[in-house]
Order: sequence, then C-alpha cells, then structure tokens
Amino acid sequence: MKRVIALVVSLVLLLGFVAIAGRPPIEEPFVRYQPPKREFSTQDFAAVWLLLEEHDIYDGEFIYFQIHQKMEILDDRGVQRYLDYEIGYDSMGDELTVQTASVTLSNGTILTPTGDAIVDVSTSSRRMYSSSRRRIIHWPNLEPGAVIEIFYTIKHKTTVPNEFQSTFRFQDWMPIEKARFSIELPPDMMMFVDWKAYQSNGIDELPVESWSEGDTYYWELEKSPGIEPEYGMPSLEAVAPSLLISSFTDWGEITDWWWPRVERMMSELRDDIVARAWEITRYASTGIEKAMLLYHWIEGYLDYVALEFGEGGHIPYHPNEVYDRGYGDCKDGATLLTAMMKAVGIEDAYVALINTGGGVSPDTPTLWFNHAVAVLNLDEPVNGSEWLVLDTTASTYAFGSTPIGDQNRWLLVMGPTAQVVQSALDPPEANLWMEQKDLYLHQDGVIEGQVAWTFTGAYAAYLRYLMSVMPQRQILGFFQSYIRYILPGSDLQLDEYGIPLIQIQDPYILHTMTQISLFDFVILPVEEYQIIFRFVGQCGDISGDMMVFSIPQTDPPKGFWANEWRYYGYIFSFPHVKMTVTNVFIPVDYEFLYVPENWGIEDYWGSYIIEYKTTKDLAVEFNRVIQQIIVEEARHSVMPRRMYADYIKAINDWALRIERPLVIQRVSEN
Repeated sequence: MKRVIALVVSLVLLLGFVAIAGRPPIEEPFVRYQPPKREFSTQDFAAVWLLLEEHDIYDGEFIYFQIHQKMEILDDRGVQRYLDYEIGYDSMGDELTVQTASVTLSNGTILTPTGDAIVDVSTSSRRMYSSSRRRIIHWPNLEPGAVIEIFYTIKHKTTVPNEFQSTFRFQDWMPIEKARFSIELPPDMMMFVDWKAYQSNGIDELPVESWSEGDTYYWELEKSPGIEPEYGMPSLEAVAPSLLISSFTDWGEITDWWWPRVERMMSELRDDIVARAWEITRYASTGIEKAMLLYHWIEGYLDYVALEFGEGGHIPYHPNEVYDRGYGDCKDGATLLTAMMKAVGIEDAYVALINTGGGVSPDTPTLWFNHAVAVLNLDEPVNGSEWLVLDTTASTYAFGSTPIGDQNRWLLVMGPTAQVVQSALDPPEANLWMEQKDLYLHQDGVIEGQVAWTFTGAYAAYLRYLMSVMPQRQILGFFQSYIRYILPGSDLQLDEYGIPLIQIQDPYILHTMTQISLFDFVILPVEEYQIIFRFVGQCGDISGDMMVFSIPQTDPPKGFWANEWRYYGYIFSFPHVKMTVTNVFIPVDYEFLYVPENWGIEDYWGSYIIEYKTTKDLAVEFNRVIQQIIVEEARHSVMPRRMYADYIKAINDWALRIERPLVIQRVSEN
C-alpha cells in the first residue's frame, strides 16, 4: 500500500514539473539602475597598491614583460595574506629575472629576502609538465606599515611567431594609487593599425587615460577604488576595467598555426590505439554511440593533470605519448579523444579552445583561452547550438551533459578553417535537484522515513564525484550528518544485520547498453543519478492528542547580505530547478488541524513555490497524507543587480514560510 501511495504522489509531482518546465520565460524589464559611486579609500582594506605597473617590449621574436609593483601593508590581515609573493612562469619558454625585491619597514629599514626566503618549485609532479614553475619570495619581518617592492622581467618567446598579445587590469581587490600599462612596439608597427587595443572601463566606468610617445603607448588610472566582494558576484576579470592588446587580425592566423601540427599528430595515431578505439566501439551502430563510448572510456582512462593553460603551452603532447602515459592536461585529453573518434570514422570531431570564465569575443581574435575540449558538429541544434562539447576533464559527466564552465562560451574550433561558435546553455530542467521524502508518522511521535534523491546535469556530476572519491565510512557519515541536519536526533535505519539501508547508484556507470537483437544494441547515456536511504527519528512536539510537526528539510537561506543596491549582478551559478516533495503519512485516527497556505513568486530571474496537497487533493482514500512541494527555479545564470533587493525580500519571505509546522490532532471518538 505504501508503494501505491508513493506512486500516486510521484505522478502528481511529475505532472507538476512538466507544467513548471513548460512555462514561457518572463522578459527582463528595462529599468535604469545606478548604485552609489565608489570612491577611492583605504579604509577596511588589508593593503593598498601604491604602484601597479607593467611595461611590455616586443622585438619581433621575444616579449619582455617588465613588472614593477609596490604594496603597503595596512594591518595584520595584510601581513598574513601577502607574506609570500608568487611569480608563475614556464621554464621551457620563459626566462625570469628578479631585479629588485625588498621590504621597507615602518622605521625606514630596508630588508632584502635572501637564501631560503626565495624558492623555485614545480607546480606539477608529472615529468611531462615539470616546466610549470613558481618563484616564491618570502618577505622578511613583514609588518603593518611596511612597503613591499618588486621589479622583475619575464622574457617570453612568442607562442605564435610574429604575433603578440598582452592584457592588464586596472582594478583589484585592494585600492590602487596608480595603475599603469605601457607597450613599446617595433618602429615599423603602429597601434590601432597593425595592432588592436580593446579597452573596457568596467562596472565602475573608471576614467583610464591613454597617450603615446613615439613607439610607446600608455594607459594609466589613478586612485582606482578597491573592489569589495559581494555575495554571489561575478569574477574580478568580468567586472574590473581592463585592456587587451592583440596583433592578431583574424582567427585564421591562430588556426593556421595550430591545426597543421595537431592534424599531423592525430594522423600518426598508432595502429594499436586505433585497434583499441574500434574495440571500445564494437557494439555501437551510430557515430553518436561511438563518440559516447570513447568519451566515457577516456574519462576513466586518463589521469587529469590540472595546469594553467598557458603554462603547459597551447600545443598538446602527441596522442601516442598521452595514451602510453595515461595522464595529460585538458588539451592532451581532447586531442587523444578527437584522434580516436576520427579513427573510427567520426569526421565531424574537432578540438576546440575555450575560456571557461568567459571574456572571449568573436570580434577579438586572441589566444586568451584557458581550456581545451573535444567537440562534435551535430546535424540539428541542441539548446541553441550545433556543437556538442566533450570535456575529458569532467570525469563524472555523462555524454550530452556539459560542465557549467563550458556552457554558453565562445569556442575556437580548430580545423582547416577557423570557426568561432557558441556552446549551448542548458535549460533549468537539465540541472535538476529532486528530493522526495516519504515520512510515516506514528502515534508515539516516531518518524520512519525514506529519502530518494534524483539528480541530473551538474548536480548528478557532483554527487557522482562525491560517491566515487569518498571512502565507505565517510559516505555513511555523509548520510548520517544529512539526516541529523534535517531532523536532529535521527539515525539511519538499519537492516537485520545492522547495515544502514542505503542504495547508491554506481557512480562509474555513465551509459547503458541493451541488446535488442543478435547483432544490434542500443546505447544510452545515464543522465540521472539516484540514491535512496532510510532513517528513523522523533516528532518535534507531542502534547496530549495533538502533534506539532515540522517537516524535516535543509535550512532555507537566511540573513542574506542585502542593501537597496549592489554593484554587481548576482550569480545563481547556472540555470537549475531544485524540487523537494515531502509526503507525510499520519496515523489513521488523526486529522489535520493546521496546514500552511500555498505561496509563490515568479519573476525574470526565476520562481519560488510552496504548495500543500492533502489526501483529498491527491485522490488517496486509503490513508491520510499531506504533500509539501517546494520548487526553486533559476532561469538565468546571472540576475541583474537592480533586481537584487526584491529577490532578497522574496527569499526571506520564502524562508519564513517553509518553516511553518503542520499541526495534527487525534479524532474524537464521539
């Protein structure tokens, strides 16, 4: 009988979700919004940049990045935060020289770090990537009032011959007294003619001045206010005023340099690797199925080495070497996967460069990419894009599910011709967090419950990751902590052998294969990830014939920092739907005395809904049940800043309402 009831309420839930997913979007209203102007001040900051300067010199073969920085430490937080100074570089392509490094104490004493205070370390334990380095300088006797000064030069051989790019940011997490960028070009080159300069004044629209003297061009900003972090704000790169210098005139200059080298590598894929690709895909009948099997195999086979993209270079290692070693960075995995897909006849497979933080425009040819993925050119668009991203570093994502950082980004598809395309942005229902709780309330106040989680998209990938890396004891502790969090004093329910009743879907199974005839199989990705567990607890308040029962659930968001304004948009992370359905089954001789009212709010950014259904609403006559449905939907990745105050008011109201308890009472015998 319990299973029948659960089936009925699940059907009601499914119909409700279809209605939610099918609603038309609300258009963003146009309202002019301007927060108070931010003024330059050092108050409440841990440090201040006295000078942030970069001078670049390009001689046609090498770029010389000359960095000069001065910072004043204002309090003990600054001492702790800036005690060590790090310079990243690649020992294979860069030559680092530190001309000056000193600390001037508040009494005027000048100290220079020496000996063990300066160390050079590799950022990777893998021999293939040992050239990725960090020069770490430990400042002696750092104290509030001290001034750090450093001047160093990185001599860098240009990545693409005869091409150059550089970038500079005029605002930071701390105030800047003076920020200056300058670049010295060869005599036969002119800025704005041979080279391009792309300037953004940032959210604060700060006045960056520019001028030229001969072959040197300058950009300068004085009294740049520090950026005070806001809850859920975009990245620093997305909001600060910045400058991008590039000598690339079109994207073809990049692909013409990159593609011939990598195409040759992929064409040299060894016969044993080709044979392995055919073995992996032997049951596949379509190109999509072949791509799925190879993608999931690569995810499990390669040990990902996380590196900053520029430090590892833009050219991958040969796929034969990557296959033999069993590890690689993003571009190594993407190239090996693409080569294996092409080997089994998938011609529309390519490697693409991407910047997971955004910041790349199709009108701005540059090499400012920090990631590489494999892509498939689809016959029909999916979620607005004809390109399917296959990220070999995302080992818990099922085929067809794209990591959040790869969505809605500009891709430079590497091939015989340059293609700049945009990846898809999944709709909210593609990232579903669904929790169903079936709670059986007994007359003595004991609660027996079952929780069923069903996640898709980014949520499924995250839960798969947790279940694959945590040891068994930690997994049990994870569920025990969750149960006691939503219902203090409760415990996981045990079977007759003392084993917790938990069913965990295998996190490593990312596709299914079903044989439909002697030689035919259907291969599908496993989009959903499910976990079911049971628990036992106690009702909150029993008084005579009355029970006051608060539905066990995670704490709602409270105390959001909020003003009438904010400087930056609010990031939801990604479009998503979070749905919690709780079915409370009460004893047959009890009835509902108080059920909270339904509530909901809907706006451009999304919606919050709280709905209650009773036995009559659910057409369940053989038991007494109340169903609570809570839905949170974020329709966009970022909410405009002008909507933040109304949003805070809405979720605070929502938080108060979902905490309201149920009250049930024993039915009188009379």
